[in-house]
Amino acid sequence: MAQGFFRGRIGRLLGLLLFLTAIVGGVGAWNIHEVSSELSALSAQNLQASLHLSGAERNLWELRFALPNYMLGDIASREEIAAASELRIARTTEHLDAYAALPLSAEERALVDAWRRAFAAYTRARPGYFELIDAGKLDEAKVYRAKETNPPAAQAVLTLSKLIEAQETLANERVTRAETAATAAIGGTIALVVAALGLGFFLSRALAREIGEVLRGLGRSSTDLEANALGLLNGARELSSAATEISSTLQALLTASRQIAESTRGVAAIATETGASARNGDEVVKRAQESFAVMRARVDEIVKRMGSLGQSSQEIVGIVDIINELSEQTHILSVNAAIEAANTGEVGLRFGTVAKEIRNLASRVSTSARGIRQLTDTVRDATTQTTKATSEGTKAVAAIVAEFGHVLDSFERIHGQVSATTMATREIEASTKHQTTAVAQVNASMTELARSAKDTEQSSQELSQTCAELRQIATRLADLTGAAR
Repeated sequence: MAQGFFRGRIGRLLGLLLFLTAIVGGVGAWNIHEVSSELSALSAQNLQASLHLSGAERNLWELRFALPNYMLGDIASREEIAAASELRIARTTEHLDAYAALPLSAEERALVDAWRRAFAAYTRARPGYFELIDAGKLDEAKVYRAKETNPPAAQAVLTLSKLIEAQETLANERVTRAETAATAAIGGTIALVVAALGLGFFLSRALAREIGEVLRGLGRSSTDLEANALGLLNGARELSSAATEISSTLQALLTASRQIAESTRGVAAIATETGASARNGDEVVKRAQESFAVMRARVDEIVKRMGSLGQSSQEIVGIVDIINELSEQTHILSVNAAIEAANTGEVGLRFGTVAKEIRNLASRVSTSARGIRQLTDTVRDATTQTTKATSEGTKAVAAIVAEFGHVLDSFERIHGQVSATTMATREIEASTKHQTTAVAQVNASMTELARSAKDTEQSSQELSQTCAELRQIATRLADLTGAAR
């Protein structure tokens, strides 16, 4: 049956049309599969690169924040910070090694090498800072941190930012190449479709010639064709109306998509400003932490000096007790001397006067010693209260430093959330742009479809008139050939 169907010139043309249709479908499916596979691979690679770079950046900032916390912490917290720092260093290295294993450009590999050098210098400088803190050399540790640890750390952060920018640039280039390939595939598919349409047009002309040779069925065919032309006319009118409505809806959708894109750009700008504010707050909190560390050291020094003052007051009390004891003994001796002088008669009168002055002087010394004792007790009590107050102040400063640590963590989380929000809004903006482009293309297609529907309506009217003329011609031909009888 198939061999009979494809016999003759028209059958061969129809077979060629089916073959070309199959080629168009296969090529289109293959192009769609290749573009989809490439886009999926690009998406997976970009996601892995973003995850590794963000992980390295997060661990690097945690390592930097550990330095001021190590200065403010006690022995137990310093041990925890040291252990956690080793783990963060390993994680940061793992993230960069995983990123380096991805397909990278020469610029990215150069940046990876520069980052490794900066990070190695930073990790080598950290133990010296910890040793100075453990030795109690806080001022030297601050100077060491500013000269030895901060420069390579800042260089590592800057290099990591350049890596992120280079990765985004490479991703955009790859997407552009994929879009170019997709455009080429679409162009090839359209060319094949045009070829198929040309072959179909050629086939319709051949069929028209064959039908023109068959004049005996022209009357019945013209009648049916006229009825079909009327149906096509009605369908074309309905299609034109529907296409107009769809075009209006797509125009509204295009306007809404553009408004969404504008709103998304505004959200991205706000998220960027919020991230900058969070980073500024982070710097303010770190400076406040350093100020409270200095305050805590000064309070500790005050506690030590108040302890020395209390000890000196205790020593003064001992000396006063000795003076008091000596004055009492002097008083007793002066009384005894006065008694002896009285017994000696007139000769001891002068000696008795001297003994009386000595007794008065001893009484005054005893009174002064008691006054000094009271003042010393007052100083000692005040010193004890001051020491207690400064101890409580030290605890309060430590609590405030801990709270600032929590605030610093909160700022870090806010910065991470703002970064995620910015990334999401950028993705939404990109998707909205693609959607706007697609809607614009569909709108143009629907406008073209409406125009084609109007052309079809006009052609249907002309076809109806032609069918009436053909029916008249067929009747005349039948009369000429005698087929009417």
